[in-house]
Parts: sequence; C-alpha cells; structure tokens
Amino acid sequence: MKFLFITHDLIVEKWHLMPWRTLVEVVSYININGHEAELLSLSNTNDPFYINDHNLLVNQINKNHNSFQHVLIDFVKEKQPNVIYWPLSWRESLKRTKIAGLLKTPLIGYFPGGSYTKLSSLFALKRLGLHGSLPYLLEAFFPLKFQINHLKKNGFKQLIAITDYTANKIVKAGWAENNVCCIPPGKEENKKKLTPENMPENIKTWLDSRSFYLFMGPPSAIRGVYEMLAAFDKAAETKSDFCLVCLFRSDGILETEKIKKTISGLKHKDRVYSIWGSLTKDKLSSFIQSCHGLIQPFVLVPSEIPLAIIENMEWGKPVIVTNNEGTGKFVSSFGIQIPPGSTNRLSKAMIELIDNKSMYSDKCKTTLELYKKHPAWNEVSQMWLEVGLTLKA
Repeated sequence: MKFLFITHDLIVEKWHLMPWRTLVEVVSYININGHEAELLSLSNTNDPFYINDHNLLVNQINKNHNSFQHVLIDFVKEKQPNVIYWPLSWRESLKRTKIAGLLKTPLIGYFPGGSYTKLSSLFALKRLGLHGSLPYLLEAFFPLKFQINHLKKNGFKQLIAITDYTANKIVKAGWAENNVCCIPPGKEENKKKLTPENMPENIKTWLDSRSFYLFMGPPSAIRGVYEMLAAFDKAAETKSDFCLVCLFRSDGILETEKIKKTISGLKHKDRVYSIWGSLTKDKLSSFIQSCHGLIQPFVLVPSEIPLAIIENMEWGKPVIVTNNEGTGKFVSSFGIQIPPGSTNRLSKAMIELIDNKSMYSDKCKTTLELYKKHPAWNEVSQMWLEVGLTLKA
C-alpha cells in the first residue's frame, strides 16, 4: 500500500522534536518494511528538503498561497496514496477539513497537539498574553462535537491520539470508540548507557557533589521557566545542598534575554547553571543520568508527552510536571504533579523529592518499570501502520 503523511511547518532543524519526530520515524519504518510512504509538510514554501539521518525526502506545499487547494489535489493525484494521515486540532479550519475531503482518499486524522481545558487555557492567557495563548483558547472553547461531526462528513475514518486523555475526549465528542486509538511517542532502542563522567568537567566541579534538578527545553514562558526559577529560589532558602541546571535548547532567541535577567535577579543565582544551545544526545543523557529529577513545569503542553520525559524515564529519574491534561496523566504514576503556575507547590515538590527518600526510591523504581513496558519507535511505527492497513482506497 501507499501512504501519505501530512504535517505542518516541518523544518530540517526540528525533525527530531515532537510532533514531527513521530512522523519521520513512522514514514521511515513503513518504507523499510514493504510499503511506500511519503511525507508532506504544509509550510510557507514549495521547496523539498532531505532529512539525512533517515535518508528521507520531505515535500512541501505553500499552504498560504491562493493555489494551495489545487496544488495539494494535484500532488495527491500524482502520488495516488491509498491512505492519507491528516493533522488535526480542535480548532482545525473547517475550510481545510473540506479540502481534505476533496482528496477522495480514505483519511486517518491524528492529533499532534494536546487537548486543553478552559481553565488551563485561561491561565495561559494570564501568563502568555492574548497573542501567545489564543491558539489554546480556541482549542479549549471550540465546540468539540461540531468538529467531530465535520470530520465525519469529510471522509475521516480513523483518529489517532497521543494520550488516553485526548482519545477519551474524542469519544465523548461523538466518535466511535473502536475507530480511535492512542499511540504515544516511542523510546530509543539499544542506546549505549553513559556514565556521569561524560558530563563536562567544569560543571562537575561547580556542582561539587551537590544534587541537582534538571530542566530541558527552549527558553520560553510556555515551558513554565519563570515559575520554575521562582520556585527554586524559594526552595533554596530551605535547603542548601541542591542546585538547578537548565539546558535551554536553541529554538531561536525566544525569551533568552528576559530569562537571563530573571536568573541574575535570583537570590540564589549562584546555584543555577545555564547552558544556552542544543547539546548532543550523549551530552543530554549524561545530564539526565546524573540529575536528581527532571522538572517540566509547562504552562501548557504544545505537543503531548514531550520526548524529554520519555528520555528521562530510561534513567529511572522522577519528573515534576504540571498536571496539564494528557501529559500530566501520563506522568502521574511515576512523577509529581503540580498545578500550572504554582511556585509554592513546585517548591515543595523539589524539597519533598530530596527529603522523602522512600518516596523518591519508589518513584525511581516505578519509572524504570514503566520505561521497560513503553513501546520503542519501531513498535509505535507498526501501530501507525496497522491503523492505515485497515483502510483501502
């Protein structure tokens, strides 16, 4: 069979991040295992590019151009896929959904982002402002049943969610339960274990045998960076033997200067170590293995179950995360959940994971057990393929 996977705004520098990582893995797997698959990005250009790590060509169509509909239809006619995987959100453009229906090909819709409550989106409005929170407000307040009915009318046959939370929302909105499935992101297989000695010597010297919490992600407000820094400064007043290490990924400038200014204003800034820029997988793993726990205090989770959480699970380290919808529920059995924006609860959680050694040990054990059960990328890819194999043009 031939499959066409469609996504939005994929660029070569970010293919390894969610939600694009899943599609790259799935398309590569399908092509290796006896079928054909194409990856198409709806972007602001028509120029194709290669992802060298997977020897994968990514075609692009300018979704902002007046001819978008005709170009997409012509592309599908040329490729003649048996099944199309189409990206969805609760605020999905009705016009774009109709275009998907015009392709006259069996459609599998997938939700690469999360599902948001009205309460969490309103909190995001307070922290991110109207411009930054508007997409999530639309997600939370758009009538879900209306969107589901619109998908039915335009030929969607199956839906894929990243978490059980979103899958349940899909069913409650009126979609048949046997036509929706939950497929999480995958884990790496056969990755060589590293030792703490792989951490840079200057950081080990700075730590001086002190434990540390780890943050990984871009320097942006949606990641809860400001709340995390305030919570750490508060916890540091109580305990003097732990630090905070922040690995700020280079996703652009974002709020780098503002965050640097915030760090410089902390009372305990001497116990915060920041690295500005992306690191190799080996370097990241050495930090995760050495940390006391991972902190991911999202205001909102743009794409459910960030890979940082799954990567952290391999090393058996607990995670402190906000109780935002699908990701929060995924973490609930092996981490600590705190309300978005609650510096008090986050501060208490940092201290509790250090002081309560029995709880910490139990969570480390549970994390490792769940990681062993978690599907690898080849298993995840097979799940996506099996959904497609149920449909025929």
